Amino acid sequence: MDLITTFKIDGSRSPSELSGMKIPKAEWETSLMENSRKYSEMPLSSIEAEGLRLLLGQNLYLDAVVPAALCYLETKPFAGGDFENGALMRTLFLRVDERYWVKNPNMFELAKILFKNSQIKLNDLFMITTDEEEVSFLRDTQENFSQIETSLTENR
Repeated sequence: MDLITTFKIDGSRSPSELSGMKIPKAEWETSLMENSRKYSEMPLSSIEAEGLRLLLGQNLYLDAVVPAALCYLETKPFAGGDFENGALMRTLFLRVDERYWVKNPNMFELAKILFKNSQIKLNDLFMITTDEEEVSFLRDTQENFSQIETSLTENR
């Protein structure tokens, strides 16, 4: 599955350009606000796992960032950004507002396919890892995915 072709993503445009909305600069900003604006103004193709994770976690520009994150996860399913391996996938399934998935069931179906394709890798990691944090992440990811799937099924 080639998601970049499927989504026809214009990686040269930023999330703020694609949405037509910008994060205004505040007189006083936290690093989260500053980084959110920085990533929202970068071309999608330049945003790495940490930027995608941050924007998803803040539920910013989801119509642009979710497809970009799925494309990123297609080749790097356990990307973590500045956090542990797998933090991007965890954020996608745990932090993205469930209403987004309800409004975009086709996107959820693509996410589910991506996740199922990644399950082989998950199972392989279960077999080879002895790291408790990694095993915990793998279990959490599967549990979070099931919770989202259940929620979407109930809301249909």
